[in-house]
Amino acid sequence: MPTKKTRVVIGIGGSPRSVLSIDEHKSGDLTLELYGRQLGDGPPSPFAGDPDQFRGKKVKQHRLSIHTSPNSPRSNSIKLHFEFEDGTYRTEMLHTTAIKQKTGITPIFARLCSSMSDESYLSKPRASDTVIDLGTFDPRWFTLQFAVFLGSKQTDFPVPSAASVVRLDFDQFRLFFIWSFLTLGATGHNRLSHVTTTEGYGVSDGYPPDQCVGVFDYFREHLKQQILSVLGEVPSLLEHMPFMGTATYVPRADQLSLEYAEWLLTQNILMGNQVAVTVVIIDLARGFVSSAE
Repeated sequence: MPTKKTRVVIGIGGSPRSVLSIDEHKSGDLTLELYGRQLGDGPPSPFAGDPDQFRGKKVKQHRLSIHTSPNSPRSNSIKLHFEFEDGTYRTEMLHTTAIKQKTGITPIFARLCSSMSDESYLSKPRASDTVIDLGTFDPRWFTLQFAVFLGSKQTDFPVPSAASVVRLDFDQFRLFFIWSFLTLGATGHNRLSHVTTTEGYGVSDGYPPDQCVGVFDYFREHLKQQILSVLGEVPSLLEHMPFMGTATYVPRADQLSLEYAEWLLTQNILMGNQVAVTVVIIDLARGFVSSAE
């Protein structure tokens, strides 16, 4: 039985949705529930009404275990468990010296989330749980992206541009949860990049903190390109691809945020479009954005 549970949640339509939960066990091991309940494998098609909407496999269970590995003096083992509703199962391994040898911070995985509309995402925390609330967002306009990095309790993670960082401390480990929002509406599919140890190539030493920001930026750009390639397969969206291709990451999912309004205004000018907003007044002194037809 876990001795401590930490939940990361975000509000959608007035309901908290589970993004990640972490169980800490008496042994010091951690179990991460990744909540990838919508389509998670194969070449997906993103929209209801598309005849190929259900390409890909529905995920039954998606978890990751981080082990203290007491029999290994140098490294820790991290195992990904991926079970689909059709009965197929996949596991992957990562071995890292970053904790015991204090060689750096190890990226574990990054995700571009789905719309999280499946009921299994609904969060029902207990009174004893630690809850990390990411705020709210509207999946019609934004997609949540996040990554999880692992380090020793002596490490820290610099804050990337257009992103936020929260540090999660446990008895044996320190996790860094870093998130941002892509300025594209969420689809019914989630994309996952998981770091593994290639057989025959030893273990991962991790990265110095000053290089971790670059790793995070690589993760989210890679995930962005993946979902754009999916959207590019939808015939009705082809004419919108030049605009969608300019999507960027912002630190909060607020349509009235300064970052979002600057991006939207810039792209409307470049594309010669009049999309919803024709005049955007950015008041830098007061830090808010107002719009008018």
